[in-house]
Amino acid sequence: MEAPRYPRIGTFLLTVVTLGVAVGPAPADVLAQSLDPWCSEASDPGTVGTVTLAGELRIELRAAGEDGYPEEHCAVTVTDEDGIALWRAAGFRTAMYSPPDGVEPDLDGDGTRDLLLMVDTGGGNRCCQTFHVFRIAPWTEIARLDFFPILSEARSGPPLVWELVPFYSLGRDMADAPVMLRVHRWDAGELRDVTAEHCDVILADELPGGVRSTLDRTALAADRLAAAARGDSAYEADETREAATSLALQYLACGQREEARRLVDAAWPAEAAAARWAEVASAASGMATRDDIDE
Repeated sequence: MEAPRYPRIGTFLLTVVTLGVAVGPAPADVLAQSLDPWCSEASDPGTVGTVTLAGELRIELRAAGEDGYPEEHCAVTVTDEDGIALWRAAGFRTAMYSPPDGVEPDLDGDGTRDLLLMVDTGGGNRCCQTFHVFRIAPWTEIARLDFFPILSEARSGPPLVWELVPFYSLGRDMADAPVMLRVHRWDAGELRDVTAEHCDVILADELPGGVRSTLDRTALAADRLAAAARGDSAYEADETREAATSLALQYLACGQREEARRLVDAAWPAEAAAARWAEVASAASGMATRDDIDE
């Protein structure tokens, strides 16, 4: 049976995205390590993978035959020890989330692992990938994430849930959109934004194992910034401006407005810097983690 509908966690995080995309990107190595088993449009018909949890729950991923609808090619079904279906969903792709080694997927901190299942209803077009989070006993859907979660251990309590937030409206195209990191943690029955508590490690690029930022800091070398500020249109200058925008967004999320403005001024010609700053500050205002982010 279908699980009852719950408010989605993450949709409000992406109000700045003009294309309505509701899922953040994740580096390829993280994707490869974190989704297993995995069913996609390329999967042959039949059972793709099965997993048994706690000796009771059976998760099966199955690909449909060629006569099926593409948007339902991959199905995921959860059954109990008696074979009774607890939950089923279908999409272009389905997968089970497997956290990094040593990280217990216990998002709500109740001492038992949770189950994360991904259903892609958008065909992989950088949208519509929903991660359903279930408490195994008693069987309950506790959250829906509209972003790719990357888990890491916390010093105590539930794991941290990292999110790469794309800003498609600020990029040359979707593939080169600037991104920033956000951090969430389960508290009082929901995921709460705790980015401000982790700004030191984010800005120092001292991220925990399994978490990868797409920010290319080498693109922010002094000579690269100078070339971008001269108005060079070369690909390297575009890369530098993208990296500067990403880091400026992160500075804003961490309450360091002056550093963000300095970086934008350093990467754009003087006549264009003010307009770019207005775009970046406006975009960040919809993603505020600190009260001092404004236009």
